[in-house]
Amino acid sequence: MRLDYAAALISRLLPVPFLILNKDGAVIKAMGQQNNTWNVLVTDPPFLRSLFESARKDKICLVTSERPVYYGCVEVMDGAAAIIGPVTLTRTDNSFAKLYALRHHAENTVLMRADPPAVASVLLLIHAEVTGEALALTDFLDRYFLTEDASSAGSGVIEEHVGKGRPHNPDAFERQIRESIGEGSSEGLRKAFESPYASMRGTLSRDPLRNAKNLGIVDVTIATRAAIDAGLGTEEMYIVSDAFIAEIEDCRFPEEAASLARACAYRCARMVARHLSDDGPGAGSLLAAKVREYIDRHIGECIRVQDIATELRMSSGHLMRLYRAQSGMTLGEAVRQRRVYTAKMMLRSPDPLIASIATMLGFSSQSHFGRVFREVTGMTPARYRQAHMGR
Repeated sequence: MRLDYAAALISRLLPVPFLILNKDGAVIKAMGQQNNTWNVLVTDPPFLRSLFESARKDKICLVTSERPVYYGCVEVMDGAAAIIGPVTLTRTDNSFAKLYALRHHAENTVLMRADPPAVASVLLLIHAEVTGEALALTDFLDRYFLTEDASSAGSGVIEEHVGKGRPHNPDAFERQIRESIGEGSSEGLRKAFESPYASMRGTLSRDPLRNAKNLGIVDVTIATRAAIDAGLGTEEMYIVSDAFIAEIEDCRFPEEAASLARACAYRCARMVARHLSDDGPGAGSLLAAKVREYIDRHIGECIRVQDIATELRMSSGHLMRLYRAQSGMTLGEAVRQRRVYTAKMMLRSPDPLIASIATMLGFSSQSHFGRVFREVTGMTPARYRQAHMGR
């Protein structure tokens, strides 16, 4: 099988990232992750080598040791191999993608969901073309997703919690956390954290530090999602989530992870309080909230009025007139302000680079970003970062 034929087959049947490596393990074709600093296989050569060796050894396999992320590996010809991935079994959010990237020394990564039968079918097609061996799809999948201890593992966790009388905090406790954040009430959070239910937590790992980190990540997710539900921008809260989760991962003691999770909840409550006071850009009507949500979901893309209008099921003209009447600005101004607002959040951290921020937020160049940022804020991005670092 020619290598270009294998690449064409994968790209046509599976719109997911993949690499083609020659017999020496050198990458000769890469699709999907255009930026090498986001490609976990490029930033982690030993990991890529292990996948390549799996393809050489087994001829065809799935690598599922990092679930829900997995990879497909198949030998193509004369020791060359195709590596499909990273792809995921389920949908994951930006926080998980960021953590996974950090594990493999990448700045970030894109994790696309792909059903294992679809990935396996393409691998089996290539394998059959190369070797003439036809393998059954279900038998192949069962090698990696059906294990003898699959059911006993779950029952063991249940037995441990029930048998040892380990209660979880009631739903009312979590609801109080979410409602306090939704109301922007730091006092409500304080009362919740002082509740006796605050110590009744599940066990997500037998290692105390790992357990505290896992619980902290859950708490950060709950807090930031509560803030999103209250009207804060999705991208803005993902940045907050990423920052706190990265700090939690660096903790050396369980108490540090728990404290950071509480700090995140208080941060979210304060941000919601400011939002409810109309301090944030574009706050106000339900229409403004829907427009802001659309902008946040597509903030790195070319945002057209027609696309927003289609999403909101109204004509472009009606949307522009109604939005301007309610907010006092055009949709173009709203997009610009929202991008600058998100940039300000990102600039309060030493990472990422200003050029990367410009790219992620959909500006045509770093100079374009700097010009727009200065028009809105009165200072350059570098000056703003210097003045607001860590706030």
